[in-house]
Amino acid sequence: MANIHRINMPQWGLEMTEGTIAAWHIAPGSTIEKGTELVDIETSKIVSTMDAMGPMPGVVRRLVGQVGDTVAVGGLLGVTADPEVSEAEIDAFLAAAGIGGTAAPVAPVAPVAPASAEPTPASVVSEAPAPVSAAAPPSGEELVRLIAANAAVNASPVARRHANRAGIDLSQASGSGRNGRVSLEDAFALAPAAELKQASLPPPLPRHLAERNAGVHASPVARRLANRRAIDLSALTGTGRGGRISVADLDALRPRAAGPAQVATAVADGSAKRAGPAARKLALDHGLDLEQVTGTGPRNLVLKGDVLESIRNAQQPEAPAQQEEDFELIPLTAMRKAIAASLTQSKQTIPHFYLTVDLQLDALMALRQAINAQNEGRRKLSINDFLMRAVALALRDVPAANVHFTDAGIKQFRGVHLCLAVALEGGLVTPVIRDAERKGVFAIADEIADLAERARGRRLTREQLSGGSFTVSNLGMFGIRQFDAVINPPQGAILAVGSARREACEGAQGGVEFRSLMSVTLSCDHRVIDGAVGAAFLAALRKWVDRPYALLG
Repeated sequence: MANIHRINMPQWGLEMTEGTIAAWHIAPGSTIEKGTELVDIETSKIVSTMDAMGPMPGVVRRLVGQVGDTVAVGGLLGVTADPEVSEAEIDAFLAAAGIGGTAAPVAPVAPVAPASAEPTPASVVSEAPAPVSAAAPPSGEELVRLIAANAAVNASPVARRHANRAGIDLSQASGSGRNGRVSLEDAFALAPAAELKQASLPPPLPRHLAERNAGVHASPVARRLANRRAIDLSALTGTGRGGRISVADLDALRPRAAGPAQVATAVADGSAKRAGPAARKLALDHGLDLEQVTGTGPRNLVLKGDVLESIRNAQQPEAPAQQEEDFELIPLTAMRKAIAASLTQSKQTIPHFYLTVDLQLDALMALRQAINAQNEGRRKLSINDFLMRAVALALRDVPAANVHFTDAGIKQFRGVHLCLAVALEGGLVTPVIRDAERKGVFAIADEIADLAERARGRRLTREQLSGGSFTVSNLGMFGIRQFDAVINPPQGAILAVGSARREACEGAQGGVEFRSLMSVTLSCDHRVIDGAVGAAFLAALRKWVDRPYALLG
């Protein structure tokens, strides 16, 4: 197996323990070389593309991980091998790795085309073999071999039992379950049509119908039941809230029990089930369809006692319908898990204290308005751009606030590496502006815009997300007046910025005048920052905000 190579989940940073497959750029049968983009991996902070770095054979043989799977660092994602390596060797390699050998099987590798021929796109390579008709159920030694072979396949117990009974070789199945697990539907896909009719379970739901049902407004329970019964939900009218389809709507599709006239007609034309005279009369009197009664007599003859049992069962009150779920369970993404773990640790282990001051913005807002009016072709400056510049200079003046807490001691930074919290769908990230104290307000504004755009497009690099020494979180654009932010460990502090507001204040001569104010709250880790240090930082911040022209340089 020297010519078989693994595609493993990479580790990007010491804190990464797992990753989620966001998209594959290759398919079974694809030819790869060094530098080929293999797969997009989503971590707790970014979505990054994994490239083929080291030497590996040029043909992708199996893709073990599916889109959406979360795999631990070092876990197997796929397998590459030389074309001459057989499928049996690939199966043995996967079995040794503890994975069933049928995950995302590859079509037979085509001969290498001449250099002048156009390469075949990877997207046209079939990922599933053509259905194989099942032979007659095996017996004797053949059955023993089949059971042993199916036992080595990554399949559900129900699928394995059905395959053993029907003589189906599961190694030919394309597993559609998690990690390529073969389901009962996959086993059915290998059986001939005649066998499906005799099977005790329904045939697999067509994929297009399952996808259509996924887009219909229905409860999760009703959707699962419809897929099991092969019912097209788009043809139904829901009676639930907002037209939602419920289990009761599906139950309304079931045929009602036959009436006395229908039963009498069935008896007259001889189409009724075999039953004794007393059983037929009793069923006719109660309007019971004998086809719904299980006979316990010879050759399944329906007896009077069978009819009485069916009548008693029908008279029993129906079990209360399962209450429709009034919520949707949204799985935790890798980003949300990381945020939950980090902030839980922060609030449980870091002694927070909070300092709030009001900043006067009249001079700053007047300068901003004048600059934006003169630079019509340039990106407009925001209050946040000026504030980030002021924070960087205040940290330069009070370096005791520009710190990390570590077990070895307090790490005080020479440069100000300023983080800005950027909200994303499903979480937030904190990209870093490095050496912010050396950059003017225009440079900071351009860098903030670029980092925010990259963050929303999930294109931030690991370097742009690590090494921050202080964080600013601004919710002023949402109308939040003031809030307390949670420290982002191992940083020693975070500044929460509220909205600008007009407020009546006492003037210098004793009168009343309106001023533009903004509340900012500093959350401090008391293990590394004392109250006096936090107050000194806020005093330095107010000094720079009161002198906005000094922020331009």
